[in-house]
Amino acid sequence: MRHATVRLLLVAAALLGALISSAGPVSAHANVVGSTPTANSVLQLSPRQVEITFSEPLASDFSRVDVLNSTGDRIDLGDSVVDPADPTRMTVSLPALEPDTYTVAWRNLSTVDGHSLQGSFVFFYRVEPTATTPDIADPPVLQSPADPVVRWLVLAAAIAAAGIPMFALVVLRPAAAISRTSASALAPLEAWVRRATVIALTALLVLSAAQIWVQTSIATGATLDVFGEPMLRVARDTRWGQAWAWRVLLAGAAVGGLLVSTRVRSGWLARNGRHVSLALALGALGTFSFASHAAATPEASRPAIGADLLHLLAAAAWVGGLFGLLGALVVLRRTLPDAEERRLLAAAVPRFSLLAVMSTTVLVVTGLYSTWVQVTVFRGLASPYGWALIAKIVLFAGLLALGAVNLLRIRPALPSAPRAAGLLRRIVRVEVVLAVLVLLAVGLMTSMEPARQTAEREDARAGLRFEGEDGATQVELRLQPGTVGANRAIIEVRDRRGEPVEDAERVVLRLTYLDGEFGADSFTATGGEDGRYVAEAVTASVAGVWQTEVLVERPDAFDARSAFRFELGATAEVGSRIEISERVAWQLAVLGSAVIGVAFLAIGWTAKRDRRLPQAAVTTAGVAALSLAFVLLGRLPTDSTALAGGRNPIPPSAESVAMGQEIYTANCAPCHGEALHGDGPGGAGLEPPPADLTVHVPLHSDEALFNIISLGVTNTAMLGYEDELTADQRWHLINYLRSAAADVDAAAAPAP
Repeated sequence: MRHATVRLLLVAAALLGALISSAGPVSAHANVVGSTPTANSVLQLSPRQVEITFSEPLASDFSRVDVLNSTGDRIDLGDSVVDPADPTRMTVSLPALEPDTYTVAWRNLSTVDGHSLQGSFVFFYRVEPTATTPDIADPPVLQSPADPVVRWLVLAAAIAAAGIPMFALVVLRPAAAISRTSASALAPLEAWVRRATVIALTALLVLSAAQIWVQTSIATGATLDVFGEPMLRVARDTRWGQAWAWRVLLAGAAVGGLLVSTRVRSGWLARNGRHVSLALALGALGTFSFASHAAATPEASRPAIGADLLHLLAAAAWVGGLFGLLGALVVLRRTLPDAEERRLLAAAVPRFSLLAVMSTTVLVVTGLYSTWVQVTVFRGLASPYGWALIAKIVLFAGLLALGAVNLLRIRPALPSAPRAAGLLRRIVRVEVVLAVLVLLAVGLMTSMEPARQTAEREDARAGLRFEGEDGATQVELRLQPGTVGANRAIIEVRDRRGEPVEDAERVVLRLTYLDGEFGADSFTATGGEDGRYVAEAVTASVAGVWQTEVLVERPDAFDARSAFRFELGATAEVGSRIEISERVAWQLAVLGSAVIGVAFLAIGWTAKRDRRLPQAAVTTAGVAALSLAFVLLGRLPTDSTALAGGRNPIPPSAESVAMGQEIYTANCAPCHGEALHGDGPGGAGLEPPPADLTVHVPLHSDEALFNIISLGVTNTAMLGYEDELTADQRWHLINYLRSAAADVDAAAAPAP
């Protein structure tokens, strides 16, 4: 049995690695990321169509866009369509427009997580804007009151279907062998495990039927007229539906295989039917991850899906194991004498405690990772998702406390104390209730939008908000309303103690459009009372990616520089995205795998004191987790060698500029001079002389500068640094050159 456990762990690790490698990236709920026309734009030419781009593929049968005039009449040509070649793009054609204010209303269904969203924005044709950006409405907390309940019950059934037979395989049968419990005495337990597994799998199938009905009702907006073709389209045309179909198929195969294996007395199926059924049940449980919030995170989809899979497997082992343990305690009380019951429990409880400790380790690590992905910022906890998460954590802490009581007090007393088994039954009942409530919190969380998106919307209401720190200076920048057009820039400057800086000599905001060669505009912020500096009419003329740099010159500290990038599109929400670093996502995945591996090795070392525990299996799991960490380490994004839309992929933060300055001083200053004017001592007598970089740098694009630094300039003394500097070092150098050239230009400009 020990070898079977090792094989199961190895197969699970291999499957997890394959799934992480093959899972394709998708994005969060299908939110608007851009449109033509853009929100609040004033047009002089009548557009032929409205085009909206979303963050995620759409289900064509359940997504549409309508255009209405100021009287509420629909004026589009009724040909709303999701582009088959690009399912993130939806369009509708327009007739020749009359001067008016037009509202674009859209509704969609994500093919990934099955969530349905709707929204609207306005544009103006040959009329003056009558209002500012419409307030961003909160979506309903729940798409349907039935949705979280059904999700809760489906998840509970899936965890029971996987966890109960896992408990029998890993805990019950080895404990029976250790305690020398006879086959006849074990038979009632085996029969209960089969019945409970069949019931759980059957419940999963029935509840899945209810779930597809609820999901189709959400997608269509109908309640009764959803059977037949609408359900088929949801199951066929959405990633959520495909995961649902696989879940039903695997659960059906599991229950069928288990029923058949109990009716044959010999052969391969009789010997392995239970293991096959368990593998199929685990596969059904894993389908949840591929239509989850984890799958809907573009920057971290692969590691997030892997973390979610591990989280579900650990939940099945612990929570599903609690279901199995409670059932076993009830059956044992009825079928075995007290002494024999305590002997079997004395062998089973340590194994289950070991499994629970391992599962807890995985749940904590993967839970922290998922919290970072779905919450990201602390203020996100003040959201429905955040409150549900806090409730889950509190309930989980209660489970840990009761588990500690079992481990430290009841487990040692089982061999000798007659009342220990009864106390164990009472505590396990409470644990099961808490576990069911934890699953309810999970059902609520999976029905809601992630906390990160709620925080994005709250940020959008206040405009764009950025924070940066450079040495002794803290900078907060707010752009209001944070949309295409004129914005108000509010810059709050504080020292390292958080005290307002009211005597800054100069506060300059530099705005650059990164999706085209528009040059850069500089705006001087004035004021200073309470550390607040304001620049009016900071104009972002078109939708796309922008970069803003804030320079603060202080009389009593070094100059401070902060740089931020943001995207302006159809709605203010686009510019308020809380970004997740892909590299950090992989780094945390590596760290999490390593922590689990080291913890498992430590647990295995501790387990060797008790020969009844599967120390080899635990150690093997630890080695597998560490191996996975090394595999993921090879997946870390390396140098940012590729341009992002023709621009430097590294924002010119103070850290980047400082790194670039060090590179410049070591490699470029000898010829180009400390002040970039081409007057360094190493350039004396060169023909042609070194270029004045304060003049030449602003004339070239990022891509051109990167190529010059990498390859050099023919017929000059300028050699290429492709072999001496990494790609990121060259990007840092470009950031320094641009900031230094801009500082020279600003210093030469007349004071405002």
